[in-house]
Amino acid sequence: LILEEDKALLTDYFFHIMKQLRLCRFSENDRKTRGGKRDNIKVGFGGLQCVHCSENQNSRKFFWSNVDRLANSFAEIPSHVLKCRRCPVQTKQALQDLKERHSEQMTHLPRGSQKVFFRRMWRRLHGDEESKVSLKCEEVDSQEVTSSEAKESIEGGEIVKKDENNNESNTSLDDNIILGMSTASAAKALADYAAGMKPLTRILLAIDEDKKWLSDMDCFVRSNLEVFCATQYDIEFAESDRKYPITQSQIGIRCVHCALSSQGARGTAVFFPPFISGIYESVREFQRIHLESCPCLPKHFKEKLSTLKGSSSLSSVLRRYYVEAAQALGIHDTDEGMRAGCEPKPVGWKEGDEKDLSESIRHIETSNQEFLSLPSVENLTKKRKHGD
Repeated sequence: LILEEDKALLTDYFFHIMKQLRLCRFSENDRKTRGGKRDNIKVGFGGLQCVHCSENQNSRKFFWSNVDRLANSFAEIPSHVLKCRRCPVQTKQALQDLKERHSEQMTHLPRGSQKVFFRRMWRRLHGDEESKVSLKCEEVDSQEVTSSEAKESIEGGEIVKKDENNNESNTSLDDNIILGMSTASAAKALADYAAGMKPLTRILLAIDEDKKWLSDMDCFVRSNLEVFCATQYDIEFAESDRKYPITQSQIGIRCVHCALSSQGARGTAVFFPPFISGIYESVREFQRIHLESCPCLPKHFKEKLSTLKGSSSLSSVLRRYYVEAAQALGIHDTDEGMRAGCEPKPVGWKEGDEKDLSESIRHIETSNQEFLSLPSVENLTKKRKHGD
């Protein structure tokens, strides 16, 4: 449920409170509870359970219908752990010691970091249900395409296939499958694209790390956008659409569904952010004025979009993540707009960041074993006093 990488998102107190829980699955025996709030929960639904009283017939279990309810009622968890009759006194005292530092540590965590953790935990509990109705993705490495397979290139919004004899034929866009890549493969493909090598498939703005940091809505929106390098064709389109001037190989983002259509992506479906810090605003604009009304958006995508209304990450989290996600794809700023081909940088808030305090997360050093395994609270307190 909780990993070492989650330390950067939580205070010592919350991190170790989570260590007192384990995954459980809803059963018919869990349905009878005060208030009758579990009538609609399906058997097998994931929840949390106190590790200390888990063997009791009436052990404390927590089930939420969505991640927002989990976040809003999280206080129920530490309240139970600190009162649980089965929880060792030493553990309670150790947690109380950490609780004293909780408020101070919270001031060093960027707004939204705790919600990021709740989303991670929610997905660990329930899996990636979005993949059932999202893009039909498969892992692709451009180096694995053999000479006997048809080669694809993108020309003016159309998919053009070339066989072994270099003969071209337009594919049926309805049958085309939008392919996804790993972040590393996408960065390499984008660098090759910038160097003049047409990609074998679409390069999505969405990357593997999105699921660790963003809400389902933000992940979904990003998965509907592709990253591309401007060609002369795009430059002429931009001029006719009266957009700001762009240059050859400048990085842009566009609706992947419109790009796959015979008309190509035009107008509100295309954006050329001048800097990587502007990608966030461009995606927000795409979501606001184009995505829902996109004439090329498949029906099941529209249905998925309607279920995600109101689910979004905090802007403080989004702005920073969008910059780091772009850098993970090797995108960088130049005097002529964004370009690809820079050395990719990993995504993540980690120890050693030298950024402004309001934009960074202090890495948490305490481990569960360190404080829960000590013979007494006095020893724990002494160690903390000498270590501070």
